[in-house]
Amino acid sequence: SYSSDSLSMNLIHALASVNANIPHIKRFDVALANMDNPYLSLGAFDSVEDFVERGIGFCLLKEDVIIGVAYSSLVSANAIEVSIVVDPDHYRKGIATALSCKLLEWCLEHHVAPHWDAANDESCKLAEKLGYTHSGVYTAYFLK
Repeated sequence: SYSSDSLSMNLIHALASVNANIPHIKRFDVALANMDNPYLSLGAFDSVEDFVERGIGFCLLKEDVIIGVAYSSLVSANAIEVSIVVDPDHYRKGIATALSCKLLEWCLEHHVAPHWDAANDESCKLAEKLGYTHSGVYTAYFLK
């Protein structure tokens, strides 16, 4: 688990300013959220329209195909759970960093706490790069 208390808009802007992917990122609207893409999971929302109204998300398009997303997989009055997914063919190209910067920038501007729980080493490294601080470990169970 990671704490967002130490996030800095200055660091987010610095990371974004050197990332060539930033201009290709779009905020999800109903049309984008309805596009065929395996990365956006809206299970916590009633519909795409509900997600666009209550949630927040960004995607990176390459030739009209979504290759990565950063979005609120869960929402509350003043917080979200951050989810980031990038097509494996596009790993290690700064896409997750760019998407995260856009989502975190929106969260900080709107006083929404972006909660980050990492399930793998890559997610841990990205969280720390973005300015999150490690706050503990817990065991998660998945119902099959």
